Amino acid sequence: MTSHNLPAEPNRFVGRARDVDELRGLLRDQRLVTLCGVGGIGKTRLALRVAGSVVGEFPDGVWLVELGRITSPDLVAHEIATVLGVREERSRPALDGLRVRLRGARALLLLDNCEQVVERCAELVAELLAGCPDLRILLTTREALRIPGELVWRVPRSTCPTRATPTPRPCCCSPTGPWPRAPAWPPATSTTSPGSAWRSTGSRSRSNWPRPARGC
Repeated sequence: MTSHNLPAEPNRFVGRARDVDELRGLLRDQRLVTLCGVGGIGKTRLALRVAGSVVGEFPDGVWLVELGRITSPDLVAHEIATVLGVREERSRPALDGLRVRLRGARALLLLDNCEQVVERCAELVAELLAGCPDLRILLTTREALRIPGELVWRVPRSTCPTRATPTPRPCCCSPTGPWPRAPAWPPATSTTSPGSAWRSTGSRSRSNWPRPARGC
């Protein structure tokens, strides 16, 4: 039986069956899939549903790493190591332990709410994918990692009515962005409609991409 640490769904999941099916297909073909969208749109719930639906396809486990409360980049590797049960040693960086744990493992990592530590996440994800050929990573964020091999999927609004629809906050993967006159992300040549996917350019230049405004 495949191991996982996914929480039980609190209530019935409705309205995104087509999205789940599409993302399952993408995970079979892509090693890094990023669910990107505004806060409160349902990225985490969708990602958990997708991860739960593919548990049987990953014999070495499906592992949720919650990063929403992590504000220090130095703690990201530690959080992943804790979830995977990797013992950290003073003489060995946490990343090395993660490589050893995941090398040859057919596993899925779900990194949730990466936006506060997105640059460190980008570095770690790139390193893990390079050293662990059978690893797949699904993540949620308001700002794409912008690393080679990343497939960004813009999360659409749910088609099912809810009791209250929150006002969405600007998202760093939205072409409108949170900044006045900021360069569009993704590039204007990419398809940016909700529910569409595009390939990351692999550029994280801070001179071209301002940091998101507070609250984004």
